[in-house]
Order: sequence, then C-alpha cells, then structure tokens
Amino acid sequence: MSGTTTGYRRILVPLDGSLLSEYILPQVERFASAFQNEMTLLHVVSVKEADCQDLTPSQKQARAGIVRYLQGAEDCLRHWGGKVDWAIRCGNPADEIASFAQKNDIDLVIMSAHGKGEARHDGIGDLTSAVLKLVTVPVVTVRAPEPVARL
Repeated sequence: MSGTTTGYRRILVPLDGSLLSEYILPQVERFASAFQNEMTLLHVVSVKEADCQDLTPSQKQARAGIVRYLQGAEDCLRHWGGKVDWAIRCGNPADEIASFAQKNDIDLVIMSAHGKGEARHDGIGDLTSAVLKLVTVPVVTVRAPEPVARL
C-alpha cells in the first residue's frame, strides 16, 4: 500500500497525561498502521501563553516530565513504522487543539471521551464538546469504559 488511502494524511492525538487520554492510543495505532498516516501527539498545558515563556524551576521540571511522557508515547507508537511527532502548547486546551489542527494541516483529530463536566449528557466531556465546536476537520472520539473513565 503506498500513500494514504483515507484522505486523512495527518492525525492529531491530544493527550493530557491521563490513562483516559492514553486509552485512545491502541485505536490510533491500528488506524495509522492500516492507512499509513502521520501522527502528532499534542499536550496542552492549561496556562497563559506568557506563563510558558518565563518558567519557574518547578514548571521547568514539570515541562521536562511532559516531554518524557510524550517521548515515551512516541516510542511506543513508532514500531508501526509511520511518522510520529509531538508538540506542547500552552493555553486553553480546546483553543490550542483547534489552532494546532488548523496551522498544521491536520486532517483528523482522534481523542478519548469520558462524559464528565457540563457536556456529560452528550456522553462526552467538556473538552471534547469544545473541540467539536472549534475544529473544522473530522473528530473521532472513543468513549473509554467506565473503569478507565473514573481514573
């Protein structure tokens, strides 16, 4: 199989470091393997952009932990043979996911949903609901089983 057959060349996978967000990784890996997609793992730190410029020592340590986390996730996904990279952004998570998708020619967003927050009546969480309203590309959500969603 050569090239992308789905029309979804670049996949964005938002991860927040939780087991819930990681629940999506096996599904993303199967999708990307089957259709030879490129994948970007994105972690958004919920602070103002200005706060990311002048980090305190503890914030630098936390950022280093996020980098290790994303590198570990990248390493786990690399064996399927496709291109995997990662990025860290600061700001409102939904806004940053939508902005990153637009600026980086993302064709598809794949993320876990848990059904918590104000949007829980829809079976999705607040972040997923906000992302669905902001992005202009398809969003695939996978609802984690209840034991995982409670973590």
